[in-house]
Amino acid sequence: MTEREIKGKTGELILEASRVKLRAEGRMPRRGTTKSGAIIGIAVLIALCVLTIAVLVFDAKTADAETGMASYFTRESCINEGSLTVMSNGKELNDASLVCASWRYPLGTMVRISSRLTHKSVVCKVTTRGPGRKDGTSRFYKGKRIADLSLAAMRTIDGVKQGVIQVEVSEVL
Repeated sequence: MTEREIKGKTGELILEASRVKLRAEGRMPRRGTTKSGAIIGIAVLIALCVLTIAVLVFDAKTADAETGMASYFTRESCINEGSLTVMSNGKELNDASLVCASWRYPLGTMVRISSRLTHKSVVCKVTTRGPGRKDGTSRFYKGKRIADLSLAAMRTIDGVKQGVIQVEVSEVL
């Protein structure tokens, strides 16, 4: 090693020692973690959260709303009524899924169902036909009910306790 290399290494060691001392005293931030960098990171994170919430709340335009009554169905209620637990789309009914039954909308259509009582809403997929009637004439049911919701969908808009609630249903475009 030459004298120049030794002085260079010594200078680097002295410089690093003074950095360690300044960091220990809180006067020098750790490498790569400045306060302004942390603030920018937090600001970006908050902006992404706000954007995500805005997309979820105002996620899609909806068509004209239809107002009427909605009830809910469960796997157990389908079994008790003697109907199948397989929906019109061929899939097994799951109480935890956000689905609904409707005569008006085609299968696979996404609809927004809003409670007129709680002003909460949920987006559901139409997976079966309904609402039905216990006497088996569900296809010709002309009552005030316009949709049957899964248990999870009804819980989302706080309607389980009432059983049948007034709702607005509109197609998500």
